[in-house]
Amino acid sequence: MYMMNQLEPGHCCPIVMTAAAIPVLKNKPAFEEWSKKLLVQEYDPENKPIQAKNGVTLGMSMTEKQGGSDVRANTTIAKAITEKGEGKGYLLTGHKWFTSAPMSDGFLTLAKTENNDAPSCFLVPRWKPDGSRNTGFNIMRLKDKLADRSNASSEVEYDNAYGFLVGNEGKGVKTIIEMVQSTRLDCTIGAASSSRKAVTLALHHSLHRNAFGKKLIHQPLMANLLADLCIEAEAHTLLAMRIASAYDSYNRCGNEQHSDNDLFRLGVSIAKYYVCKRQPNFAYECMEIFGGNGFVEDFPLAKLFRQSPLNSIWEGSGNVIALDILRGLNAMPAILHELSLVKGMDTSFDLFVGNLNKSVMDIRSSASNNVNNQHLARNLCDRLALGMQASLMMRYGNPKAAAAYIASRIGISGKGFEHGAYYCNPSSNEENAGNMTTSGYLTHSLAYSLTHSLTHLLTHSGFNYGSFVYSNAVAEDIINDNIKAM
Repeated sequence: MYMMNQLEPGHCCPIVMTAAAIPVLKNKPAFEEWSKKLLVQEYDPENKPIQAKNGVTLGMSMTEKQGGSDVRANTTIAKAITEKGEGKGYLLTGHKWFTSAPMSDGFLTLAKTENNDAPSCFLVPRWKPDGSRNTGFNIMRLKDKLADRSNASSEVEYDNAYGFLVGNEGKGVKTIIEMVQSTRLDCTIGAASSSRKAVTLALHHSLHRNAFGKKLIHQPLMANLLADLCIEAEAHTLLAMRIASAYDSYNRCGNEQHSDNDLFRLGVSIAKYYVCKRQPNFAYECMEIFGGNGFVEDFPLAKLFRQSPLNSIWEGSGNVIALDILRGLNAMPAILHELSLVKGMDTSFDLFVGNLNKSVMDIRSSASNNVNNQHLARNLCDRLALGMQASLMMRYGNPKAAAAYIASRIGISGKGFEHGAYYCNPSSNEENAGNMTTSGYLTHSLAYSLTHSLTHLLTHSGFNYGSFVYSNAVAEDIINDNIKAM
C-alpha cells in the first residue's frame, strides 16, 4: 500500500475497503464464498453474479446526509423478507450520501431494523443469490470530488434493495469497527507515502534546478526547509510502519491478549489523526518548492495537493478521531510503554514524556472526561503522536535526524545544533513554565503540559516548515541520506 499509493492513490480506495472487509466476514459460514473471493489476488471488472467471478471487491455505504459521522442518526430501514438472522435476506429502503467505489460487487452498509433503533450491518450485493440484478440498488449520481477521478464516489438510493444481515441486529457499529480500524491504518500509510513522494519530488527538483548562481538544493534556506521536510517524512513512515506491525500482531492473536493489541487499538487513531492532518501542509510546502510549476497540472505536485485532505477526512475527521482517543485512554499504558523504551536517551524527551503522563493521569481521573476534557483532546493527540514519532526516530532513524526531530519538535536537547534565532524567546525557562496561575478547571500538571507544549510550538517548530534552524552540516547530512534512498 505504501508503494502503490505513490503510483496512483485513486485505485487504493477499493483495495483498502476490500481488504478491510475480510475481518468482518471471515469465520462467518453465511459469507464463506464472499470471504474466499475477497482473498483472490485477481481483479474481475465484469458486472455479474459473484458465482461467475474468480475475485470480488467490496465498497462501503455508511453515511447519510443528515448524520455524516454520526451513523446512529441514519434513517435507512431494513425489513426481513422471511426469517431474521445473520446471512438472511432483508429489503433496505433509504438514501446513502457517500457510497465509495460503486463499481464494487457488494457494499457493507448500515440500516435500522424494525423495532430496533440501533444500526445493523448489511452486505448489499449487486446481484441477488438467484442470479438476478439487485434492482433496488440505484446509483443516483457520481460525486464531483476535489481530488482523483480514478475512483468514483456516489450517492445511492435503496428502494427495497436486497441485503444480507452481517452479525446480529442492532450490533452494526460493533460489527464494522474492525473495518474502520483497518481503513484508518491505510489512511495513515497513504498519508505517509504521499509525504515521501512529495519530498522525493522536491529533492529531485532542487537537485537539478539552478537558481541565483547555484543548485537550489545548495541554497542554505532551501536546504534548511528540505531537511525539515525529510525529518517529518521519515517520522511519518516510521509511525505508520510501527502501527502496521502492531496490526499484524493484533490479527494473529485474535481475541487473545498481546502487548501490541492496545497499542494498535489506540495507536492507529493517534497516527491517523496526526499523520493525515499534517499531509496537506506538507504537500503544499513541497509544491511551493516548484514555484509556479507546482501549481499547474502538468506537474505531479498539483494532484498530490488536491488529494492530500482526503485521508484526514475519510474514516473520521480530526474531532471524531480526537474524541475516540479520549474515550480509549484505558489503552494508554501501551502507548506510554512504547515511549519508555527510549528512557534515558534524551533528557528533553524524558521531560516531555513525564509531563505527557501527568496530563493523561489528570484526564483519566476526571469524573466526566468525555465532556469536561473534550477541549483538551487535540492537544493530547498532537503530543501523543510527537512522542511516538520521537521514540521511533531514536530507535530506528538516522541518528542525526532523530536528534534534529527531538530538538525541533520536542525541545532543545543540548546536542550541539546551531539553533539560531527564535520567533519567540520566553523569559522563563521550561522548568518554570508550570508555575503559572491555573484556573479552576485545569490542574497544575495540565497547565504545565499545555504551556510546555505551546512554548515549544512557538520557539522551536514555529508555525511553518523550515522555521527551526539546523546547522548546515546537519541539514546536508539529512538531505544526503534521503537522496541516497531515492
